[in-house]
Amino acid sequence: MFWNTRLKIIKNTKNKKINIALIGCGRISTKHIDAIFENKEKSTLCCICDVNLKKLQAIDNYIREKKSTNK
Repeated sequence: MFWNTRLKIIKNTKNKKINIALIGCGRISTKHIDAIFENKEKSTLCCICDVNLKKLQAIDNYIREKKSTNK
C-alpha cells in the first residue's frame, strides 16, 4: 500500500516544483544545496535549520555567495 501511494505522489509532482527543507548544516549540506540550485527548475530550498548558530550562519553565507555568482 505504501509503495502505491508513493508512486502516486511521484506522478502527481512530475510537473511541479518540490519545496525542500534542509535539516542540519553538517559537512555534506553544501552538496545538497548545490544539487538543489542545479535543479532550480524542479526544486526550491525553502527552509534551513540547525541547532548550531555558527554552522547556520556559515551556510547562510555560502548561499548568499552562490546566489551572487549565479546572477
